[in-house]
Amino acid sequence: MTSGFHSIEPKATRIFRPFRWLATANEARLVPRTASVLTRLDPFMSPDHARRIRQTLALEYAAMSAQAPDLLKLYGSTDLAINHLMGLKIHTGHYFAYIPTTAPGETLGLFVFLHGNAGNFRLMPWRWRKMAETLRMAVLVPSYGFGFWGRQSASIIDHAVADAISRWPQIDPGQASWLAGLSDGGNGVTRAARAFPWHGLIYISATMRPRELAHQDFIDHWKNRPVLVLNGNRDHNVWPGSVARAVKVLKTGGVHVDHECYDEEDHFLTFGAAQRVDERIQSWITAN
Repeated sequence: MTSGFHSIEPKATRIFRPFRWLATANEARLVPRTASVLTRLDPFMSPDHARRIRQTLALEYAAMSAQAPDLLKLYGSTDLAINHLMGLKIHTGHYFAYIPTTAPGETLGLFVFLHGNAGNFRLMPWRWRKMAETLRMAVLVPSYGFGFWGRQSASIIDHAVADAISRWPQIDPGQASWLAGLSDGGNGVTRAARAFPWHGLIYISATMRPRELAHQDFIDHWKNRPVLVLNGNRDHNVWPGSVARAVKVLKTGGVHVDHECYDEEDHFLTFGAAQRVDERIQSWITAN
């Protein structure tokens, strides 16, 4: 298949999706409008910060619409979020991908990103495209319904990776493979950390459960191996204290953890401090 943005939904795993029309909805209008309402209703969010989120999302979608209009035409997965909340099956095999153009004989590393609550969006592969080009990696963003990453986490990720390698043979996970998760996607990272030979794990504003991280199987697998944790000190979705406890559990278990907490940032860290986050991840990946 060609390079660029893709939305993959294998026909063999399609299921009943009563809200399928949402998968083709205009995300560039839907998400900013939804954010406009939700940021005004959040009692923990200051007016200045709410305005910042609305402006950032508007700018990102405007740039996407101008620079990658075909991405917005790709099949989406917004309806899977509703399916998940209704208790319907969510494993459709869907994922977004961004594949850099390669030179003859060139291979690509792998960066798998797990979305948070509210579902998977086209904004996610768009968000990581620059880093993919810089570090020469393919980006995969698998869908897990609303984002409650549970027992199927590893199988969904493994399916996306195997399917992508079959479509783009230039992807070489053995060259470099990184698993990252945002918010509740952090649970997916922890639960899939042993299912594939990842070179490192990245938690961004992520839910990190000390009990799962302290499990002997996890510690045995990740002892003396690299994990990066980034979070905002003003995050009221994922309390900074819980992240600090999780980092302590990992360090006690002998995991090589790099932890950076941004004083002025909150749960919107991935977009609110995009340049700083990218620079930190890139330098960490390069060092490891």
